[in-house]
Amino acid sequence: MKIIYNSIIPFPGYAYMNLFGVLFGRKEYKGKLRKSTINHESIHSEQYKDLLYIFFLPLYLLEWIIKLPFGLFYNKKQKNGRAVTKVAYRSISLEQEAYYHTYDYDYLNNRKRYAWVKYIFTMYDPEKVIDETEPDEYIE
Repeated sequence: MKIIYNSIIPFPGYAYMNLFGVLFGRKEYKGKLRKSTINHESIHSEQYKDLLYIFFLPLYLLEWIIKLPFGLFYNKKQKNGRAVTKVAYRSISLEQEAYYHTYDYDYLNNRKRYAWVKYIFTMYDPEKVIDETEPDEYIE
């Protein structure tokens, strides 16, 4: 995966962002890239392929907008202090697949195409995240 460090993409507050299979990282995170981050972003790269690259970002944005009001309800119900926008972001089906399998380093070898579809009508569940299967180490 190609990695480009800069001070523009991603937005401040985020460390890395995958755009069309290229990983963009903020300059201040250079040398702090973890194995789990590469795995998470590699899952997004596979999702880009599933969606023929051009449909990934429109689906991502549309799903975030739709799940935003549900994030408000979910945030009140759970009383977990998460911001509404973060709940909506984590509830995007593409993010759910990536977050649930961030530490499953063998996941991409067994992943079925369109695996993210099963998360479309669900909200993010922090209890469902798979624990680290091996130490998460810096790789850069």
